[in-house]
Amino acid sequence: MARCRMFAYVGLLAVTSSCFAGCSVTKDDKKVTTLGVPEGSVQVDDGKGKLEYTAKRPGTVYVYDVTQDRLVYQKPVRDGDRVSIDPDANRLELNGRQDVNRDLRRDDRHRIYFYSDRQRNGAG
Repeated sequence: MARCRMFAYVGLLAVTSSCFAGCSVTKDDKKVTTLGVPEGSVQVDDGKGKLEYTAKRPGTVYVYDVTQDRLVYQKPVRDGDRVSIDPDANRLELNGRQDVNRDLRRDDRHRIYFYSDRQRNGAG
């Protein structure tokens, strides 16, 4: 019985932890889809403090402020472009240069989503 419970906990942990990075936005994710994050976008980072994502293909990056329930950034990117957010320094950068001036709240939780051009063009 204890062994079954251990496997259940391990399975639950694997399922929940895999959704912190790599979950796709579905039609049921009304909070983010209403703000403009397309269905099928992949969550690539989540947390408080510094976050970063380097695009592996052309697409669009979205930065969502989970705490304030607002989209703070949306930008087309190319393969290799690096988007970083540093709420403590109030900076949102593209390839090391400040790209926009937003009021980033240092204690807020942010989430980065990526939507590839291949998805947008129907190639998956």
